[in-house]
Amino acid sequence: YEEDYSDARRIEVTVEEDQELRVPVPLRRPALLRVQPTLSSPSDTGFVKLDSRMLGPTGLNREYRVPPGRYTLRIFRDLGDDQPFLVEELELHPREKVVASFSYRRDDVIINRSPIRNP
Repeated sequence: YEEDYSDARRIEVTVEEDQELRVPVPLRRPALLRVQPTLSSPSDTGFVKLDSRMLGPTGLNREYRVPPGRYTLRIFRDLGDDQPFLVEELELHPREKVVASFSYRRDDVIINRSPIRNP
């Protein structure tokens, strides 16, 4: 359990009398997501939203633990903006670190992936 990460899965199991059953934990290890501006970006601030969940600010020192899965990544210039500046489809895998770099001068996101060394 970590305060900044939560995940939930439900599985159904039927156990007969005098039967033992080993049930694997259905939760997968989280992915780490960092959304940061490129060095050429005129601003270093922004806000990250995955699907409908607001994660928080962008930045070099901000990493978010996220359940593995497919998401729509939205980057907002300001917290009060109605429309995102950038939208990118993103798939996160267990034990993977994803760095999404963006620039306010361009309308693209550069994705770099690496395995997490110490899960």
